[in-house]
Amino acid sequence: MRVESFQINTQRTKGKPQPSRWIDLLVRYYAIALKLYPQSFKAAFADEMVCVFAMTLREASSVWMIIQIICREVLEFPMNLFRQHAPHLYEPRNIWRTRQVTRWSSLILSLFMVRGMFFLFSERDFAPEGLVFFTLVSLTLLSMLLSWRWERMGGLLTMGCGVALAFFLIFYIAYFRPVEVSFIGLTLIGILWALPFFTFGVLFYKLSYQPPPQKIEA
Repeated sequence: MRVESFQINTQRTKGKPQPSRWIDLLVRYYAIALKLYPQSFKAAFADEMVCVFAMTLREASSVWMIIQIICREVLEFPMNLFRQHAPHLYEPRNIWRTRQVTRWSSLILSLFMVRGMFFLFSERDFAPEGLVFFTLVSLTLLSMLLSWRWERMGGLLTMGCGVALAFFLIFYIAYFRPVEVSFIGLTLIGILWALPFFTFGVLFYKLSYQPPPQKIEA
């Protein structure tokens, strides 16, 4: 797969030069990510996908549009990759099972978090930052429960609340310094807190595009 042909010259949109070097870098990363697909899929579609992605970035009229394009690809890439490597999992029976596993796993995580929050705040006074933390956790857990009924909206809310919770923890530890943590440690804390909620959010969001939930008879 050739990426050199997608070198992007500096353009002008609404009188402002586009940052072509950054767009070219995004295209290269995208081309590298496509190598995770099966060989047969890459041979048939990889060049075309890189071309379309590069053209979409070139035609973006603002930085916000570029961010939207990147976010869309980040959300869709894991499930598309999974679909190509394990197509049998997208049969109706397996979709129903995946939906049930996702729902009950998120419920177990929610109950575990509620139990931890109860013991954490039953033994001490609520500081302002503690209230913020408790509110963010509550909103995140509520979003996961809403995903049972509204998968797409609940998934998006779960992703957003999980990321917000992680950023708050990073800010709290870095600003108030209850413990001394390095930059790498802060990054790991943020990732560990955001990852489970972000993963469930992506799963719910992608499941919303599958057939409605209904039990498949054995």
